[in-house]
Amino acid sequence: RLLNSKGSSDKEVFYRIFFARFFLFFISTIIFLFSLELIGSFNTNKLITCIIYSYCISSLFNFTFFLQNKSDFKIVALLSIVSKFISFLGIIIFVNKESDLIYYCVFVNLGVFVSNLSGFIYCIFKYKLVLLLPKISQIYSTLLKDIWMFISRSFANLYTGAGILLLGYYSSYEEVGFYSSGQKIISLFITIGLFPLTTILLPVLSRKFNRSFGFGLVFFRKIFPLMLSLSLISTLILVLFSNLIVDIFLGNKFIYVNNLIPILSVGYFSMFWGIVLGGQLILNLGYDKYFVSMQLIVAIISLTLSFIFLKSYGSLGLSCVWSFSELIMTAMQVLFLIKKEIYFFNLKYFRIFKIKLIFSSLFR
Repeated sequence: RLLNSKGSSDKEVFYRIFFARFFLFFISTIIFLFSLELIGSFNTNKLITCIIYSYCISSLFNFTFFLQNKSDFKIVALLSIVSKFISFLGIIIFVNKESDLIYYCVFVNLGVFVSNLSGFIYCIFKYKLVLLLPKISQIYSTLLKDIWMFISRSFANLYTGAGILLLGYYSSYEEVGFYSSGQKIISLFITIGLFPLTTILLPVLSRKFNRSFGFGLVFFRKIFPLMLSLSLISTLILVLFSNLIVDIFLGNKFIYVNNLIPILSVGYFSMFWGIVLGGQLILNLGYDKYFVSMQLIVAIISLTLSFIFLKSYGSLGLSCVWSFSELIMTAMQVLFLIKKEIYFFNLKYFRIFKIKLIFSSLFR
């Protein structure tokens, strides 16, 4: 939204965001160092904890949104492939037994770091972004302007991350492993199935909405059938071939994950539409506070259900809680838009030839 707003150059926005992130990273690092000494499990596994925390450094250089805004999708795709290739190759070569966990952490983070840093450097040279030090007041205004997005992410992490922590407390490490593995499969499908779609469509949508909300809404209605079709197809593939997918990527020791995938697929589908409806309609309308309120409600529901079900049902219970939470979040957004008389689809675009036409136009 900052890049498409008037009154600021690309260079100003680029470095304001970078230094705002650096400020947050500095504060986070201070908190992390205290936590490293105070929290027993962090202190006992200090090296692995520090390696995992190093992911925050990678986030400093993540300017994928900038490349998407410039429609530089080839570079976005290339960087994503590089990231996955480095991680995959490192894990295949160095991770052979349970004690190689540290290598797994290193190569997962290394792939992301190399990809993000390469993208950062590419942006600077490609778009001639000479270093521009923003004023402290500009950094503050950048943080303040996106405070609701920050709170939104915090609530989202609360009801997703807290569930795993509670599962570890109430259940066994085995149950945590099953659930985490199931979520890894979901993440894989997001990367392969939905990430390319959102990479191409969402920046275009953002520009349409910045031109005018009416113009953006008309375009959204046009691409709605395409997004619905592709998200449904990827969800069906996930459900129908879950046994094969689990066997290939996790092995026969994780056969129990097959019970979780159909449940998690509901959350997978709902989460995609939550991102699209929330990020492209509700936030573009300026209803940031309402959006955060919805996430707070979902976070409370999710945590309450986690306390009730995790002790008895373990990973199966957490899978149900996560999917139900995502479903509730999406349903609340749909009801909110209907209440505001914002109708985001039109049946006249639900025709095969029109869907094909929209799909082919994206690659011209």
